[in-house]
Amino acid sequence: MPGHEVVGHVAARGRDARRFSEGERVGIAWLRATCGVCRFCIRGDENLCTAPGFTGWDADGGYGEFALVDERYAYGLPEVFSDSEAAPLLCAGIIGYRALRRSGFVRAVASASTASGAPLT
Repeated sequence: MPGHEVVGHVAARGRDARRFSEGERVGIAWLRATCGVCRFCIRGDENLCTAPGFTGWDADGGYGEFALVDERYAYGLPEVFSDSEAAPLLCAGIIGYRALRRSGFVRAVASASTASGAPLT
């Protein structure tokens, strides 16, 4: 989908938005909305939601001058990544991260590193 990995800066916030400030660098991923009530959302598997919304498919993506997204589906992006480096993290990177997180590997490495006194890199 064209424009489904969006990197930009917050131009304006909605009335109830609190997570990001205007000017802050953020990304919008492919999965941009979930229902929150289906069996998958309730058990924490939002990626399997029965009524999802997708960037560039259900709503305008990154080829537009502006994009609108619920702050729950926006991600703060560190300046250490260029736009072209950050964009793929909003699709394939999320898939890989979610798989690692669900496997318990990330927790195991963090626990082992903390116990040994070694810093996480």
